[in-house]
Amino acid sequence: MQTLETIGQLVRRLRKEQGLPLRKIAARLDLDPSTLSKIERGDRFPTKDLIRKIAQAFGMDERELLILYHSEKIANDLYREDYGIEVLEVAEQRIEYIRQKNTVQKDLFK
Repeated sequence: MQTLETIGQLVRRLRKEQGLPLRKIAARLDLDPSTLSKIERGDRFPTKDLIRKIAQAFGMDERELLILYHSEKIANDLYREDYGIEVLEVAEQRIEYIRQKNTVQKDLFK
């Protein structure tokens, strides 16, 4: 799922496509309807646990929705920074380094 749609916009679109009122989806997610409304409007950001519930409620791939969740979270943290893209590039390098380091450590303890 490569999308610029926010999680809130995605939830609203899916809910409307399925012809479901906000209160029914909120009940499925064990949320107050006003909280779900705030998420759909972008006034509130969902938790990681709620993302998993949303994926289940709409029959979505949890992994794809978690990727959208993390990317939106990171983008919201960095969009005002003049060097946001460079931060992402360095973070990508760090992730690769940590993965390699952990792989080597796992191999040592086999």
